[in-house]
Amino acid sequence: MDIAPDYSIELLSLISTMLSSERDTRPTATQVKQQLETIAVKLFASPSVQCRTCQSSFVSKKALLAHLKKTKHGRRAATTEEQIKISDSVAGDDAQITIRGAASGPVRHYYDDEQLDALDPSPCVVCNKSFNTKRQFFAHLGGGRHWRNAQYVKKRKAESQLSVDMGKGEDRLTKWIRKDMVRH
Repeated sequence: MDIAPDYSIELLSLISTMLSSERDTRPTATQVKQQLETIAVKLFASPSVQCRTCQSSFVSKKALLAHLKKTKHGRRAATTEEQIKISDSVAGDDAQITIRGAASGPVRHYYDDEQLDALDPSPCVVCNKSFNTKRQFFAHLGGGRHWRNAQYVKKRKAESQLSVDMGKGEDRLTKWIRKDMVRH
């Protein structure tokens, strides 16, 4: 899965400071939360706090309302009420972005749908049966003996000299994950 380099560097930096052997350099829980919120704001879009007139984004509903008053973008009562209603429905009672809320929000990185929808059947590594969808693949795994019984897998590998191409399976799984991210 592709992750923005800036995001992964910031996250790795945060993790390394959290795992530091020196207690004095480790961040507190509050500091970690603030850093994660900062990273989340950079990575995730938040449609609930965006001015519809100038498309400016804000971290909180309060900041959006201040912008609307200052710039007169919210002159019409219907527009302001509509923006607040959308903001309330998405953000809930808490006007600030939360880590949980950011994680379930839309991602700023999008993928090419053609690449995600391309037929690249993912074979079962034990019986080499191919599947075009996750549902078919997981139904096969759930019902197949080779998924539940490690001895059966070893026997199949020994009998048929089964060659496993793990790269292809991982590529397909990555595509499925990306497709889910785009759809949700």
